[in-house]
Amino acid sequence: MGKMCEWLESFSKKVVLVAHFGTGYDHPILIRQMARAGLAERFQKSIFGFSDTMIPLKRTMPKQRLKLTVLGEEFIPGWNMYEGKAHTALFDVWCMLMVFRKV
Repeated sequence: MGKMCEWLESFSKKVVLVAHFGTGYDHPILIRQMARAGLAERFQKSIFGFSDTMIPLKRTMPKQRLKLTVLGEEFIPGWNMYEGKAHTALFDVWCMLMVFRKV
């Protein structure tokens, strides 16, 4: 957690942390872990806030299943080559960028 704070502090401005379904999963876990490590105040000074990619997708595609693997299958050509990498941090970021380019 300390290394993450160091990384966040390396930016010249506060950052927005983005996650797919972050509001319901990633963001609360990250906040709890920072508090548990005694880094909550330091963490808060480094971030502007959070964003959740699920929110605009719900508005754009209200009937679509929004699970990241389902979106990848629908919007990324050759998804079967990549599917095994799903749910790793960098891959999930790449996947969301690819999906948002198509939506």
